[in-house]
Amino acid sequence: AALGRLVRVTVIDEAFSGDSLEMVERWQEMLPFLVEVLQQEKSMLRVDYIQPEIGKDLAFRRLEQLTENVQRIWESEGSPYSLEITTSVETN
Repeated sequence: AALGRLVRVTVIDEAFSGDSLEMVERWQEMLPFLVEVLQQEKSMLRVDYIQPEIGKDLAFRRLEQLTENVQRIWESEGSPYSLEITTSVETN
């Protein structure tokens, strides 16, 4: 069975408001469009947080919040298949 396509999203510190878990409005507004792309065909979503300067703990909590937001939109839009989301924090 085919796993479908991989959709990758890269986020950076500037995608979030200050030291909070909340994304800035411009990024938040993109999430419904991301869900539309994911609905087009069976996909796996990979979210990479690149070079966080806020520390790994906050980066992982932000990714968890982002994943929850995507899942909430996904479910509200009918979730045509079980969406798999993987995350990573990449530091140098």
